[in-house]
Amino acid sequence: MTTPCFLQSQTQGHTISPVGQSYFTVKEQSLHGDCETSYTIHPMTEAEAKEVEEKIEEEEKERSAKEHLQGGLSQAREACRGQRYFQVTKTRDFDNCVDRPVYQKWSGIRAKCDSTTSSCKNLMTHISATNYLGCGRDMTSFIIRKSVTENTILSNLAWNVKEKFFNKARVSLDLLR
Repeated sequence: MTTPCFLQSQTQGHTISPVGQSYFTVKEQSLHGDCETSYTIHPMTEAEAKEVEEKIEEEEKERSAKEHLQGGLSQAREACRGQRYFQVTKTRDFDNCVDRPVYQKWSGIRAKCDSTTSSCKNLMTHISATNYLGCGRDMTSFIIRKSVTENTILSNLAWNVKEKFFNKARVSLDLLR
């Protein structure tokens, strides 16, 4: 087992060690930029962990029925047997970024807001969140069982038009062995 990278984040040369904390924030680099990122750690009860594992197994069986899963069904449930489960939620604060690689070109209007933030008045909104499911003996040493990231952008197609452009990407990573 390894310590997840978000528990040893670097910020301005100092290591943050949030062990024992259920909520903390760090500056973190990603494809979205160098932004403030919040983590919430929730130890799960045995009943919650069992319910989540059953849901993961059900989803996996449905996916396996539709397509061939390379290597067969996951054996990760066995890797977590008898250990504590944790749910970690990570959210990015796009209003608090040092650097953000965003380029917007508006045609026919003049935007009076910073399009690199989470929202540009009623022109654009951007949200990104990741949920991790991990298991291990404690918060400092666990494996990530599943990771689901959702990135959503909502934007107007034009200034005085009611139609909106909605782009939602969902990336799911599952531990198989």
